[in-house]
Amino acid sequence: MKRNTRSPFLTAFFNPINLAMLAVVAASSLCAAWWLLPVGLLLWLVMFLVIFTNPALHFRNRIASREPLAQRFQSRFDRIQQSQLALYSALSGTRQGVQRMMKPLQDEINLATDQAYQLSRRMTLLENHILVSKTYRNPETEKVDLGLKITGASNPDSRQDFEDALRMVDGQIASLNSMADLLDRFEAQLTTLANVLEGSVTSAIRLLAMEQTGLRSEMASLLTPIQDQLRQLDTFKAQMVQFKAP
Repeated sequence: MKRNTRSPFLTAFFNPINLAMLAVVAASSLCAAWWLLPVGLLLWLVMFLVIFTNPALHFRNRIASREPLAQRFQSRFDRIQQSQLALYSALSGTRQGVQRMMKPLQDEINLATDQAYQLSRRMTLLENHILVSKTYRNPETEKVDLGLKITGASNPDSRQDFEDALRMVDGQIASLNSMADLLDRFEAQLTTLANVLEGSVTSAIRLLAMEQTGLRSEMASLLTPIQDQLRQLDTFKAQMVQFKAP
C-alpha cells in the first residue's frame, strides 16, 4: 500500500519547533510589543525555509509518494529504488567535493529510477487490462464459440455476422498477445536495469574510499551502462504509443 506522507510544505509548517515559535511570536506581540510580531515572523520564516528546502526531505517524499505497481514489476522496481537509496545514503556522509564529482552518477541513477517507475505505472495499466480481459471475457474462448457458430450457421447473413465478429476477436487477440510480449520484455528490462544499478552503486561505494582523481577517472565507466539502459527505456516508451489501455 502507498505510505502516508506529508508534503515538504506541511512537514515544515507542522514541525513542532516551528509551531512553538509561532505561539511564542503571537504571545510576545500581544503581551509585550507589537514590533516583535514582524521580527518573530521573519525568524519563523527562516526556520520554515530551512526545513522546506532540505534536499533529504524532498528526496524521501518523492520515494514515499510512489504508488504500488503490478506485482510482477514491484519486486524488480524495489531493487532499482534500493540502489537509488543506497547511493544517496552513501553520499550523504561524504565531503562536498566528492558529492560534486559523484553528482553525474547520482543524477543518472535518479533519472533511470524515475523513468523506470513511470514506465512501470503505464505497463501496470496494460497488465491490469490483460488480466481483466481474461477474467471477464476471454477472447480465446469467444473465438472457439464463434467458430462453432460459423460452422453451424445455415443463414448466409448470420454466417457473415459471425465471421465479422471473429475477425474483430482475432484482432483483439493479436493486440493482447502484443501487449503480453511487450510486458514480458519490459519485465526482463527491469531485471537488467536492477542488475546494472546494483553493480554501479557497489562500484561507486568502493570508489568513495579512493582519492578524488580515482573518482574522476572511473566515472565514465560507471555512467556508460546506465546511459545504455536509459536508451532502452526510451525504446519501451516509444513502443507504448501503439497501445491504449483503458
